[in-house]
Formats: sequence, structure tokens, C-alpha cells
Amino acid sequence: MDACGHRDAKCLHCNAEMLHKDLKNHHDNHCQEIMVPCPNACSTVSHPRISLESHFKTCPLQVVNCYYSSSGCEYTGPRRELRAHHDSSIQYHMQLIDKQCHDEKDRIALLGGGGA
Repeated sequence: MDACGHRDAKCLHCNAEMLHKDLKNHHDNHCQEIMVPCPNACSTVSHPRISLESHFKTCPLQVVNCYYSSSGCEYTGPRRELRAHHDSSIQYHMQLIDKQCHDEKDRIALLGGGGA
């Protein structure tokens, strides 16, 4: 009887009840309490699957956009390299912001609100 996949089983991590044959799939894909490594392969220890989204907010290897992406910077890279990008791109970022300000000023003038 122990070899029967249709016997009742309980996940040892989250206590969900299911058939024994479904445990592996549950552990591999669904259990929110099971410990999983960071998909970015950072050096931190494993995390419960449910907390991965929170981990991504600080993971040094999570790919992020530049803070100036809304101004037109297209840089994306690992979080740990973002500071170096910012430090080496100050002039470029200021040019993007300057262009954004001029474009906004022109848009306001077109709407009839510019007092140039």
C-alpha cells in the first residue's frame, strides 16, 4: 500500500493535503513554504518561495532599470552594478533630464500655458 500514489499525503513544509503522487509537483512548483535558492544564483541562502518577491527587491543580481529610465536611459543590469552605472553616466543623465524639461516646457507652451 505504501507504493500507491493515490494514498493521502501531507506536505511537510506547508501541511497541504494531497495525493502522494502529487507531492513532487507541489514541492517543485506550488509549495510557498519550501526553501528554494535565489533564481539569480546570488550568494544568499535559500528562501521560502513565498518570500522570493521580497528578496528580489534587494538581491544584488536582480536585473533592474536605471533610476533615470523614465527620462530615457535604457540601461538595465544587475542591481550591484547600478551605482557604477550612475557614477559613470552623470553627464548623460543630466542631458536626458534637460531634454525632458525642454520637451515639457514646449508641451506646456503648445497647450497655451507657457509664459516664455
